[in-house]
Amino acid sequence: MATTSSNTMFATSSNQIPIFDGELYEYWSAQMEPIFISQDLWDIVQEGYEYPQDEDEDSKKRAGKQTKEYKENAKQNASALRIIQRAVSKSIYPRIYGIKKAKEAWDVLRKQFQGSEKSISIRRQSLWRQFDNLMMKEIDTIKDFHSRVAETVN
Repeated sequence: MATTSSNTMFATSSNQIPIFDGELYEYWSAQMEPIFISQDLWDIVQEGYEYPQDEDEDSKKRAGKQTKEYKENAKQNASALRIIQRAVSKSIYPRIYGIKKAKEAWDVLRKQFQGSEKSISIRRQSLWRQFDNLMMKEIDTIKDFHSRVAETVN
């Protein structure tokens, strides 16, 4: 009996989803990616989906296949969207409330918290400058210097 509860506890703890509270977006999104990949949902989050289009005039034969494909995509989208919704705090959730596609919700969060390509580039340049200027001063202890290095790196 103890083994069963131990296994159940392990399974529950390994399936926890990190909660995004508006800070450290890159860290959170890096943790979310393997969750989506492990459930075969990453393509839906990255690329989205559209209703399958049929270019033939006589599409009745393929209608069943398209409906099945659409239903599978819709199911994957709903699963991915549910994970995203569960992975944000109550203060962040209103930003994605009402969005029906996982890709759209993911993109909203990315744009609002990761920033544009220009702001990312500026931030990288600033970090490189800080890193290049890191030098241990005579009055610094190793602990102080280590703290400054860790702050810059993180």
